[in-house]
Amino acid sequence: MAIRDIKQLLKKGIDAYKQKRYDEALGFFSDIESRNRELPENHYYLGLCYTSLQEYTKAAPFFAKVISARKNPFHVLQANMISGYIYTILNEFQKAEEHFNSLLKMNFENAQINAALGYICNKRKQYEKSEFYLKKALTLDGANANANNSLGYNYLEWGKNIEQAGRFIKKALEQDENNPAYLDSMGWWYYLLGKFNLSRKYLTRAWSFDSKNQIIKEHLDTVRKRGTK
Repeated sequence: MAIRDIKQLLKKGIDAYKQKRYDEALGFFSDIESRNRELPENHYYLGLCYTSLQEYTKAAPFFAKVISARKNPFHVLQANMISGYIYTILNEFQKAEEHFNSLLKMNFENAQINAALGYICNKRKQYEKSEFYLKKALTLDGANANANNSLGYNYLEWGKNIEQAGRFIKKALEQDENNPAYLDSMGWWYYLLGKFNLSRKYLTRAWSFDSKNQIIKEHLDTVRKRGTK
């Protein structure tokens, strides 16, 4: 295929992607891939399309090619970032951590990356590292809702700094008052304080926004068994 034809297909694919017509965009990018397998920009958009379609195992190899090619610094950065989230979703936490650490080595650091590392380290039972990254995230952005909620809820799970945990969770709710994860954290905080009516109130709201969440269900069932107070 001539370079001119590839550029035209790439433009059509990018236009379709920007308009969220992901299946159509994927058709253009797949056509290019079948004719030219050495085009990092096309790999980048294939990864984005598959990610948008939640086909994460198909997206990851294309982002790996983008990272290996190192042609476009922005694409390499984004490929590492998205790969980190993909492997977090897939519960492959070591791979996720490697990608986020790659961003730190590239001197790209923000609250979002540190919050993600805090979550991953907690999942890997590396609790001190988790606390370190979440505190660092809040140093970079004290209003970061995800970091505030994660640190607050982790304290509840770890059985430490319970009073302080509530302050972090409240900060998260100030940013997003209808977030089911934050509502669940607040409900569980009140439960641990023995304030069952308030706990039930927040957990019921959390359940109304995410009735498929097993953790919220377990928390709500636990509170319902305790009666009122």
